[in-house]
Amino acid sequence: MNWKTYYETHLTTAEEAVTHIKSGDRVVVAHACGEPSYLLDAMVANASAYRDVELVHMVAMGKGDYCKPEYAENFRHNAIFVGGSSREAVADGRADFTPSFFFEVPRLFSTTMPVDVALVMVTPPDENGMCSLGVSVDYTQEAVNGMSPGQYGPQLSIRRGDFCLMLFRAFQFAGAGSTQSFRDVPGDAYYAQAVNTLRSLGIVDGVGGNLFMPDGTLSRQDASLMVQRTLRTAGLPAADGNAGVLTNYPDGQQVATYAVGGVACMVEQGLLPDVYGQLAPAAPLTRADMAVLLHRAMTK
Repeated sequence: MNWKTYYETHLTTAEEAVTHIKSGDRVVVAHACGEPSYLLDAMVANASAYRDVELVHMVAMGKGDYCKPEYAENFRHNAIFVGGSSREAVADGRADFTPSFFFEVPRLFSTTMPVDVALVMVTPPDENGMCSLGVSVDYTQEAVNGMSPGQYGPQLSIRRGDFCLMLFRAFQFAGAGSTQSFRDVPGDAYYAQAVNTLRSLGIVDGVGGNLFMPDGTLSRQDASLMVQRTLRTAGLPAADGNAGVLTNYPDGQQVATYAVGGVACMVEQGLLPDVYGQLAPAAPLTRADMAVLLHRAMTK
């Protein structure tokens, strides 16, 4: 399918677009001059369809109707910078304030504040199908980097290439200069720099045959080993853990020999979330557990 067909088949009205928002979703709104006021008006008009929708916004320059008391059960504003339309709601306890350095805001949306829906404005596509996010792109790019339009998929498994990208961004590793590439990691892939950099740092070593399987699922034990190596590379304590801690779990003996030290390290440091009281070492790491694991690793 060419981009023109894709674009035309995905055009819809603002009123229809906001019906994809679900109760409990986290909705990130583009910042300042990039605020999509018409979409927000359509969302507020559809307020009766929602409960507990979190609206994350840096500086709201529009009406901020979702902050009004009559919408307290439908929307809860989470302000990264309190502005005129949100100040009263924050003071009254109907909205939240999450303090953050401005430069750290984009990283929130790929780590501790995963995005369910992003409300943004883009230009019409040019002759090559490329769009611009406009004059207020500061955190908008990161906000739209979810799994697909309007989705995050917290219970879906994360791909190996995507996890490398999350580690690379979260720990702000400098991109590698020249390094050997895996045969199945194209140089123009969005995760290529991250995978190649982590390989050069000894954090990933592939699956054999100079292959990495970037689109494959990542097991919880392999993710643990990668996070352990990442912490070491970042100069943080991450020695192999005591294998004895794994006996506290009914499936502790299922951890592969090569991963025992890494999984035990994650358990001892309280970084790896369990799965209903089990380690589930060979199970795919979900996107939700990825967010928890990275958040804990970055704030330990």
